[in-house]
Amino acid sequence: GAPSRRPAVAWLLAAAALYAAASATLGSGLLVLCALACGVLWGALRVVTRSVVAPIVAHLVWDLAVLIAWPLA
Repeated sequence: GAPSRRPAVAWLLAAAALYAAASATLGSGLLVLCALACGVLWGALRVVTRSVVAPIVAHLVWDLAVLIAWPLA
C-alpha cells in the first residue's frame, strides 16, 4: 500500500508551530498568524514536491513582496 502521510503532516504542523512561536517574540499577533500560515503552506510545498526548491522560492517571493512591494503601496 501507499505510505502514510501522517508523519509528514505531523512534522509539517510541528515545524509551522515552531516557526510561528519564534515570531511571537516580536509582539505582533498578526505576524504570528502570518508565520503559521506561511509555515503550513511552505511545509506543504515541501511535502508535496519532495524538494526544498519550491518552498525556498515561495519564501523568497513572500520576502520580496513584504519588503519591497508592500512598503511601496
